[in-house]
Amino acid sequence: MTCAHPSTANAVTTSAIVLDAVRAWRSARDNQQPIHPTVHQSLARHHCGILAPVFDSLLSLYEACSDRRFHVGGAHVTISTDEHRLLTLLRGSDNCERAMSDASAIPSLASALRIALHSTRIMLRLALAPIEPPPLGFGQRGVTSMVANDTLAVPR
Repeated sequence: MTCAHPSTANAVTTSAIVLDAVRAWRSARDNQQPIHPTVHQSLARHHCGILAPVFDSLLSLYEACSDRRFHVGGAHVTISTDEHRLLTLLRGSDNCERAMSDASAIPSLASALRIALHSTRIMLRLALAPIEPPPLGFGQRGVTSMVANDTLAVPR
């Protein structure tokens, strides 16, 4: 299932969406507000509010792994070192291993953080993928039907 409208996914960069989520998460934590609704509200502007628990889990694990508070930039202009490192980790770029070692003050949590990053990448791709029309005939009575093992069966 996708959440973003095609025009939104093209107009707004993934980095901007991540920064919005990160800053909403930090604000909610600092102000002792409910985290999921706050992050959801921030992401809803991009039609991907469903990612709120994904970012909550990732950022909580990031803080646990780095053994310190996640710092955010100010006023949507500057990007903090932590935000830059997280964006590098989510891109999976050549600098990913260096960023991973910088973020891993507790090495025993590094593998869990790697898994959380991989899961977040997958969820971002799914949520921000362009919406495609359903296949021809999908959902029409008598064309196809779903069976218990999730395979398509064509009626005879």
